[in-house]
Amino acid sequence: MCAVALFMHAFVYSQSVNNRYSSHIGTGGLVFFFNPTKVLINRTDIVREFIYDMTYNLKSDSLTLNFTVVSECDIVEPAIRFNSEINGFELNNIKILYVEKHKGNYIYRFTSRVLYADMESAFRGSLPMKIELVVNDSVITAQYGKRKWKKEVKTMSEIFELIEMQKKML
Repeated sequence: MCAVALFMHAFVYSQSVNNRYSSHIGTGGLVFFFNPTKVLINRTDIVREFIYDMTYNLKSDSLTLNFTVVSECDIVEPAIRFNSEINGFELNNIKILYVEKHKGNYIYRFTSRVLYADMESAFRGSLPMKIELVVNDSVITAQYGKRKWKKEVKTMSEIFELIEMQKKML
């Protein structure tokens, strides 16, 4: 009965995060999928669009960050840095998942692992987080608008709270 009540609470609670995530039980345990988020960039020929999503695996306590970059040119060995008023970190070991061409642009899909604690703390600040993409020797900045950041911090803190509740149950 208690497990059902906890599940129901999580379901009701998830309504307040506006379908920003989904969770399911897979072979590796409980998985949280953070739906794709488009972040404003200083648009250039090198990077025209930046979108990211995340997957958190409770059992392995691992966070995978996938990101899509739309570009007019070939991208070689990108780097990505997250900077917030709380912390800053750089992704290591970025791997390309695929590249395709659409309407004259290249659409790249990359993946990397991130420490859960780093990403969780990046969403605690009141100032919008900056995401710097280093692409072909150029630094392109992606950043949330102030209003969107305020909503994102509230939503992400609710999701991270659910993850922490699930961790306690292990």
